[in-house]
Amino acid sequence: MILAAALGILLAVHLGPETPVGVRTFGAAAALQYSPAAAWNGHIGLVVWTDIRGVYPADTFPIRKNVDQMLRVSPMRADGSLVNPGGTELFPGWNARLASNGSSFMLAYIDRSGTHVVPLSESGMPDGVDSLVNTSYTPDYVIISNGHTFLFAGLTDGPSIEAVVFQPSGIPYALKILSTGPYAALTPAATVIGDVYAIAWRDPAIHLALMAEDGATTDQVILSGDESNGILSLAAGDDRLLLAVCRAPPPRSRAATRAPAR
Repeated sequence: MILAAALGILLAVHLGPETPVGVRTFGAAAALQYSPAAAWNGHIGLVVWTDIRGVYPADTFPIRKNVDQMLRVSPMRADGSLVNPGGTELFPGWNARLASNGSSFMLAYIDRSGTHVVPLSESGMPDGVDSLVNTSYTPDYVIISNGHTFLFAGLTDGPSIEAVVFQPSGIPYALKILSTGPYAALTPAATVIGDVYAIAWRDPAIHLALMAEDGATTDQVILSGDESNGILSLAAGDDRLLLAVCRAPPPRSRAATRAPAR
């Protein structure tokens, strides 16, 4: 699935070896649409994106009414086409992240009060408890599923990673604060190996934590921060994890950085 957003356009295209390339679907709107998120539960998908058409009508300047950015949602067919390309209004918010456990969906988003997690039905409507996870406005968070529960992992107001396991109903089940020491962490990466959640982050050393559904956690430093930089990417196979990092360039010698003599 390819999702792209631009001024007034949301584009959805299905790509896959089993299904031919689907017809491109454009969602027209009167304003900027951006930050799309998609998930598939095995027979239907959802797409959620941010739409700021609330600032319209744009026939006057300055704009007469400035409304909060709005999250919109549409179910998605197997060929990648959207059931409702224009989207159905959910609620004010932005920075959507979406996951599925094979039946239900879970949405993470930000609004004026902070970062939330809420379950969605197959039609895209709220279908359980909307939980305020924290009052941080950082977009550095992820949400994934192990096929049963859901994991939200993101930065808090301080230098810590907050990892919360949610039931499909949206009720928090387990909470773990992963300390990052005196330095603020960068965006965490997360995946699933078996039924266990794996979370990687840097502070600047790279940590790897394995978290069970009940919150039982192991945490260890696996790489010095002096040896790498940038964001992390984490993936899992049947019995192993793959962590992708950028190797830090070697320090330049004083001779290499010295200005040439005139």
